[in-house]
Amino acid sequence: MSATYSPYTGENQFGQPTHGTAVTLGSVAIEGTRNTYIDATGERKQADLMLFFCATNSTPAGQEFQENGKLVFNDIDYLVRSIRPVYDLRTGALHHTEVTLAGS
Repeated sequence: MSATYSPYTGENQFGQPTHGTAVTLGSVAIEGTRNTYIDATGERKQADLMLFFCATNSTPAGQEFQENGKLVFNDIDYLVRSIRPVYDLRTGALHHTEVTLAGS
């Protein structure tokens, strides 16, 4: 499965997020989710999707994510709401990153 990710670069004059150059993410898993997140106003919101980025198989290798980054999947824009790295308990190495997404 693939999607495109654009890093958050700031806000425009209307307070809307702006994003940098998109990169194509490959070999990722994207699933619907019932997870919630806390928005900037402190409200609990429902997330739409969870992206799983494998440290060894997903591309580009070493991709980093940031809150308010934009992900496009199936022609729908989503914003990154939280990032959770998951480490291998035996080695301490990064296993995968879970990225919570909500429609923008």
